[in-house]
Amino acid sequence: MKNIFNKYSKLSLAIIISFFVSTLFIKNVFIADSPRIDTTFFARLKDSVNYYARVTVPNFLAQLSFDNKKQQEKKVADLLQKSLQPISKGVRASSNENYSYGEFDLSEIEWIPIEIVGTDGVKKTIFIPR
Repeated sequence: MKNIFNKYSKLSLAIIISFFVSTLFIKNVFIADSPRIDTTFFARLKDSVNYYARVTVPNFLAQLSFDNKKQQEKKVADLLQKSLQPISKGVRASSNENYSYGEFDLSEIEWIPIEIVGTDGVKKTIFIPR
């Protein structure tokens, strides 16, 4: 009984995989449902495989060291937060080799009000930092 189930499961899996492969080929390889083959398909397939390898593999490897990186970033952010230097009124910033940190205190920043008239004739006031 187990042997029969194993055969049927393999056969079902083969049918499902062949369905997906044929669907992919019909939509992407054959031009406009004709027997002509799209010569750019394999180049596009190669490019997409390279893209996914470039994007997903480094992200996966980065997730493995995510906790250490998160702790390191928190330490650097705390250090940068302690060493803030004033840039202008209400703006303080600090930076390191690979990191930067900035704080904005909107109540300290001097604002210049500018009135503009919209297309509907309504006057609106916008504020721009000095």
